[in-house]
Amino acid sequence: MRIDDRRLFGKGIWAGSAYLLETCPLCRDQWTFRFLGGKGDWGCPACNLASTRLEDLKTELMKRPEWSMKLDALVAVEVPAGLQVVADVTVSGTNKLLGTGFSHLDNRIGGLRDGGLTVLSGKRGEGKSTFAGQLALNAVNQDAAVCFYSGELTDETLASWVFQQAAGPQGVERYHDELGNERYRAKELVEIRIRRWLGTRMLLYDNTVVKHSERNAILDRFTVAHQHYGCRLFVIDNLMTARFGEREADYYRQQSAFVGELVEFAIKQRVHVVLVAHPKKVGENTDIDENDQVAGIADITNRASNVLKVVRVTERQRLAMQAKGETPCSDVVKVTKNRDYGNTGDVPFTFDTTCRRFIQLTGTQTTRYGWEDQG
Repeated sequence: MRIDDRRLFGKGIWAGSAYLLETCPLCRDQWTFRFLGGKGDWGCPACNLASTRLEDLKTELMKRPEWSMKLDALVAVEVPAGLQVVADVTVSGTNKLLGTGFSHLDNRIGGLRDGGLTVLSGKRGEGKSTFAGQLALNAVNQDAAVCFYSGELTDETLASWVFQQAAGPQGVERYHDELGNERYRAKELVEIRIRRWLGTRMLLYDNTVVKHSERNAILDRFTVAHQHYGCRLFVIDNLMTARFGEREADYYRQQSAFVGELVEFAIKQRVHVVLVAHPKKVGENTDIDENDQVAGIADITNRASNVLKVVRVTERQRLAMQAKGETPCSDVVKVTKNRDYGNTGDVPFTFDTTCRRFIQLTGTQTTRYGWEDQG
């Protein structure tokens, strides 16, 4: 006997995730008997009977003569593999999400939902990797572990960037590099506290291990990171640097397969993947849809839950903002696709070069990380 056959008990209605029968098959009271969602939970307070097994209901029905002739009809055919009864899906609590740490961005995309893929694009040097790093720190601040793949940064460079971002404007110090250029880095004692705060919640894929095709290796290590460290956010920076084999003819085919596997990985493991990608080289005046301006195949943005684009604001644009009486910004994060809510638009930011942080012009955002609360 399966819950799919509750219709054989007579009239019923859905009330949230519970299915209520008009007449209890055990005591005949009205609207007291319920099935809970698509599970085997059932109960009737009037009978003072309840169980998490449908077999127990069958046993109770066998005690009642009026049901003895009907039990054969309650042996349901199994739902074919690959199909799901929508009415039996429990919605509440099935999808968790991480906040981006930026209120206006969260209002548009609803956070980084489990089972989703966010494509983050932008021209070289305009901050997409830096923005991805800040998203990662904001996730860690929510006690979520993060795993990075970076095909452009060494482990030392990535770590120094993360420490600088986490340190914030009060936790960095100015220094001069070997060429005399003024730079910023996390103060020594601050870095020690940041390392302790991060613990094992930020991991980096070691791209020195695999020399040929990384497609399977990345997914394999991501799976291990999820199982062993509980990682919930995965960042690939960026897709164009991942090695998919030596033959150019196979590159885009393997790239397409890899993006599809990333989506499957996110859904199966209930995690979120942020995929950093370069834009195509197109002229400023173009009719090409912004979601089609991401380099590579169309599968990248077609399969994405969200598409974001980091854009550096020019001096001319800043002057135009001032002329209109608007507060000038230095950067804009464009939301060009959001599958869940359909909300698109621009989120303006300024950028603090001392700590490599994006700062919303208005609204709230994560500005204080957990290391600052440690003794």
